Amino acid sequence: KAPVKKTVRPKAPLRRALAVADVRAVVQKSVGKVRGCAKHAGGKTTVRVSTLVGKNGRVSRANTLAPHGGTPLGNCVVKQVKRLRFPAFSGSPVRVTLPYAF
Repeated sequence: KAPVKKTVRPKAPLRRALAVADVRAVVQKSVGKVRGCAKHAGGKTTVRVSTLVGKNGRVSRANTLAPHGGTPLGNCVVKQVKRLRFPAFSGSPVRVTLPYAF
């Protein structure tokens, strides 16, 4: 039998930076899971999460900003945000602040 040749498709080149449109798209997809944290809200509020997105697209750091740091709501949102996956890029890690309204 003749060996089977595999066709290898070249990967698309990485973007140099994380695009704002990509951030919006990922955040929109995450809203449902983050909404599960509403049980900790106790009223209308906005949780802002400071994140550091590595060039592999993974959130390497996430911290809630005042007044939600260390609260059950803030901790729940951070847990969900750390699971987000952004498109990979070739530039330096990017700091992004994500607001979630409850």
